[in-house]
Parts: sequence; C-alpha cells; structure tokens
Amino acid sequence: MTMEKLVSLNTKISAEDKEAFVAIAESLGMTPSAVIKVFVRKFNECGGFPFEVRRSPKFSLKGQTFEVTRSRNGVINPPEPKRDDDDKDDVDY
Repeated sequence: MTMEKLVSLNTKISAEDKEAFVAIAESLGMTPSAVIKVFVRKFNECGGFPFEVRRSPKFSLKGQTFEVTRSRNGVINPPEPKRDDDDKDDVDY
C-alpha cells in the first residue's frame, strides 16, 4: 500500500463565516477539516459543484434594484411593480 502525499489547502474567510462553519460541522459530528475533505472529493467527482450555484441577475432602474427570477421552465419573470400606497400622485381628483 502506497502512502498518498498530502498537501495543505489554505483560504481566508470572515470570522463570522468560520464560526458558523465550525458550529455546523460539529453539530454534524465532523471536524471542519473533514467537511472540507468531503466537499473537495465530491467537487472532483462531479467535475464542479455538487449543488446549484448561481445568483439571480439584478438590474437598477431609477435608483431601485430589481432581481430577475426564472420560472421552473426557464422563462424570465419580470419584477413585480412596486406601488407606494402613500403616493398621492396616482389619485384622481
């Protein structure tokens, strides 16, 4: 049996992310190192992320930011118009 050479993998994350990561790993009965090893093996096995990774595209219009969403069949859903109930400009006199 040949021993596989091990190497280090280092990264920097926020203190808050590390604290949550360690707590969740421990709640699963695993060390943070074991969780990372599982992720790396699964990432390599899948040839990428073993789950969907995407952000919804966003656009800005008149100072407001809107998120573009897609339905299950891939159709882009336009953002819902936002109405300001206090806006007196829409009142007919």
